[in-house]
Amino acid sequence: MFRFLYTIVKLFGGEQRATALLQNKLRVAKRATSQVEMTLEKAVRGIKVESTRLIKKSESLPKQEQIDLADDILASVSDVEKKATVGFQNAKRLHELIAGIARHPNLPDWERISYQVDAQQANAQAIKQHAVALTQAMHTNIDRLTAQYAPDEPEEGLEAEATAEAKAEVAPTTASKPATKSATKPTPKAETDQ
Repeated sequence: MFRFLYTIVKLFGGEQRATALLQNKLRVAKRATSQVEMTLEKAVRGIKVESTRLIKKSESLPKQEQIDLADDILASVSDVEKKATVGFQNAKRLHELIAGIARHPNLPDWERISYQVDAQQANAQAIKQHAVALTQAMHTNIDRLTAQYAPDEPEEGLEAEATAEAKAEVAPTTASKPATKSATKPTPKAETDQ
């Protein structure tokens, strides 16, 4: 796609304009990465709100049940982290591979920039997957713990708002897959700057 786009723009607008177009695409991809990083931060913040709310509700429970709840929360967090990290690491490896290709000295500028765009998109996808997996799994655990330790106590005020915001932010409908490249491309291991 980038080769076709570059060729058309270069034909009618010159090489400088075509390269500038690709550089703009790279800037857009970097902004997208920053946005999903904010999504991950909001997801973690929402999880903290829910966990804190549940712990506060547990204060009226017998001491042993409070201890059981704390142990259960710790076990749940550990399980969630393991599940979320698998998809995150796989996507990051793709990002590192594409970024390495982008550093190859024999690539023309337009192709180097196109690979940098792909690397940024892969990085954004990795962060998005991490946020989605982390939040969905944690909400499942929080719902289970709430039903067991603090049933029939709805959220109120800022807690409900923060939780709803976190869930909405990580809805998996906006994630897009990074473009793929031909297997004939050179694959050096150096990593590009993001």
